Amino acid sequence: LTSQCATQSVGPANQLFGLLIQTILAAQCNISPPEMWPKDYGPTAIEKGLEEYDFIVVGAGSAGSVVASRLSENENWKVLLLEAGGDPPIESEMPMLCFSLQNTVHDWGYHVERSNKASKSTRNGTFWPRGKLLGGSGAVNVMNYVRGNSRDYDDWLAMGNPTWGWTDVLEYFKKSQNTSAPNLNEKYHGTSGPLSIQIPGFTHPFRQILLDGGSELGYKYVNDMNEGFVGMSQLLFNVKDGERHSSAKAFLLPAKDRANLHIIKNAMVSEIEFDNLNAATGVKFSINNQPLVAKSKTEVILSAGSIGTPQLLMLSGIGQDKQLRKLNIKTRSDLMVGKSLQDHLMVPLFITSKKPITDPSSINQLAREMFDFLIDRSGPLSAQGIFDISGFFNTVNATDSFPDIQTHYVAFRRGDAEKIKALFSNMEYDEATWKTVIDVNAQQDVVLVVLVLLNPKSMGTIRLRSTDPLQHPIIQPNYLDKREDAQTVLRGVRLLQKFLSTNAFKLYEFEEIPLNIPECGASGTDLYYECYVRHMTSTLYHPVGTAKMGPDTDRYLGGTLPYNFLHSIGIIVPKNQPHRARH
Repeated sequence: LTSQCATQSVGPANQLFGLLIQTILAAQCNISPPEMWPKDYGPTAIEKGLEEYDFIVVGAGSAGSVVASRLSENENWKVLLLEAGGDPPIESEMPMLCFSLQNTVHDWGYHVERSNKASKSTRNGTFWPRGKLLGGSGAVNVMNYVRGNSRDYDDWLAMGNPTWGWTDVLEYFKKSQNTSAPNLNEKYHGTSGPLSIQIPGFTHPFRQILLDGGSELGYKYVNDMNEGFVGMSQLLFNVKDGERHSSAKAFLLPAKDRANLHIIKNAMVSEIEFDNLNAATGVKFSINNQPLVAKSKTEVILSAGSIGTPQLLMLSGIGQDKQLRKLNIKTRSDLMVGKSLQDHLMVPLFITSKKPITDPSSINQLAREMFDFLIDRSGPLSAQGIFDISGFFNTVNATDSFPDIQTHYVAFRRGDAEKIKALFSNMEYDEATWKTVIDVNAQQDVVLVVLVLLNPKSMGTIRLRSTDPLQHPIIQPNYLDKREDAQTVLRGVRLLQKFLSTNAFKLYEFEEIPLNIPECGASGTDLYYECYVRHMTSTLYHPVGTAKMGPDTDRYLGGTLPYNFLHSIGIIVPKNQPHRARH
């Protein structure tokens, strides 16, 4: 450092260096500054107590942020929003760094139970990250704005859920959107809502290779997946001018100064309170181990996620009587809470190109990219690599508009070993499994192909582990319990191999990277790949169904959403979807 700083200056150069440093520091401070977010009402609640509210919303995630904001538009209603986490950190606002939020204080960090049918190469069972901050999982995810297939919603309607058909929900999708994208079809998208939807401002060079390969196989480029649900497409994202635009930013920031909306952060809700008529009257919660009670005159609305919502219901005596009695919890309503759990499982495959696609990773390049983001929110850090390109495929009938497999892609430049280690350590795969990928990446670009099962037949459960609200529940997704699911993923593997045989991929000499899974034997056969699939199963972070709506006996919500089993409780999607949507 001494030798580097020995050159003297007569003044102007040092002034320019100082200006540069000051500009960079100021730009960093403008990413997620505390004053941007709603004020925490928690200290006031501890000091002065809480008034009675018309509505209490539990969870400030993708749905809870919207509900609290919309309710507080009526200035005659007093609304309390309780969130277990705090403000989003800098990494939440930088699209490329979204995966870095896993296994941090902003992540609930769930694990599913071990299984002999899936996730066999993980250390502790599949890791399920879920957002614990304003915006919920919508503040830690990859920001894809992808709706379900129109047939999904029409299926929900046919199952006895009025107003949940495609034409019904499309109206509200459009109402929420402020979409800016080339060739926008306004039949499917709104342009004046609060939620910013854009395409990324940075394009990865692998994008064109992928599209050309798909074209060779007969998969057309679809400008908007709402127009045709099978093919290759550039996805829309929840971004605004290079930064994440979560529901919390879209709906809570405009409402943060409303006198009738109180938001308490770091609030751990432990139980719903009821009166003698089984009407919800409030919730018990704590802030830094300080117990508090909030009272509601009208409704308690649960938006605590597909795991937190059933856990809170069961802790409050709403669930299967047999399970509750084991923990000495008084049953208020014997209902199938925590059943019908479904998730989009994913299986990672790795390919590499002998010919370079990108420049190798370097400190200088990373510094330039950071500068671009800080100064004008541009460059690779303002986007998600190649996550903006996705494929939707029907592996049984290529012309059927109802896909069963989706693909995502993550690119690693030569020398990106630390990024690979960070991602797969978070996913808790055995290190020996992916060491081969690290070795290959030392010399070559690597692309992670994420195969996603869109229409799982297997269903799981969520049950209480104990009466301690801080202890994670027992999560059993039962991945690949139905062999049909494994066979669908296997067809997805074979589809990927067809891509590798196209001229577009051959031009860069792409090939698959075999992983070290001794139990699976020699690579290439269907038996090997089914074994591979069962070892490498993980989650794409989309659990649903644990508070199922509909007329059948497994449901405990009516199709119009608000409660039909107890008074004064509302529950918000996605935990109440009748089945997993294909997106």
